[in-house]
Amino acid sequence: MLAGNPVLFFVMLPDLFILPVKTKERMVKLQGETRSVLLPNPDNQLMARIRRALRNSGYAPLFRVRVVVDQGAVFLEGEVPTYFLKQVAQTRVLSLDGVKTLTNELVVERNIEPHF
Repeated sequence: MLAGNPVLFFVMLPDLFILPVKTKERMVKLQGETRSVLLPNPDNQLMARIRRALRNSGYAPLFRVRVVVDQGAVFLEGEVPTYFLKQVAQTRVLSLDGVKTLTNELVVERNIEPHF
């Protein structure tokens, strides 16, 4: 009931390049229903750890930061209300294992409500 099939996804990076990302999926039968489940890959696992680190920072604006990971290269995108939060996001991400490079493209937009 489990079969591995290669799947091709496309990831949009900040410079508007579209990169194909290969991953695998398997078919799982749960309660009589067959579903496709993506197998974990290092980039997805790193992205989940980054999102968790930003969420655990306690700063609500960091919850909305977009995270893209491509072979350990991390891209942060979005808007934050202060330069301090931009730095907090960068520090939290760089402290994680598996981050090879970081491109911090967060924009400080003073019109955003901080919601601390």
